[in-house]
Amino acid sequence: LSFIRTKAISTAIEGVVKSFKNNLDRIMNGEFTEDLISQCDNQISKPLDEAKNLARDKVFNEQRKIELELGCYTAIGILLNAFCSAVREQVLSEESLSYKSSMVLAVMGLNTPKKDDDLYQSFLKVTDYISGMTDNYAIHMAKQIGGMGT
Repeated sequence: LSFIRTKAISTAIEGVVKSFKNNLDRIMNGEFTEDLISQCDNQISKPLDEAKNLARDKVFNEQRKIELELGCYTAIGILLNAFCSAVREQVLSEESLSYKSSMVLAVMGLNTPKKDDDLYQSFLKVTDYISGMTDNYAIHMAKQIGGMGT
């Protein structure tokens, strides 16, 4: 069974790579609007579409998965709001940082944006920091920042 799975994955990868190469000029010119799988041979695109539909219908729409995903959106929103507000205050404010903002930025450690970083660069550092969190740590931090920590 693992040989068949390996062969199927290898065939799919080869088909998508071929599709990528065939559409490279359109991709690089920003003219490619389809997905690469739809441009593969029917022997590749049809089974992959069926697998995507199965996953969407039976896995991603399962009640517990939906609840977890909604919770993750909330956690990410809390984190982005707290960290982006703190760096916005640091970059744009003429006054010293509020206590909360200074604590939020302190959590970032070495990743903390510098006072002379522009807002864009600071936001990049925030998104890099948050995207590097594990799921459990992000949820823990969101609870702490949102005042629901234990």
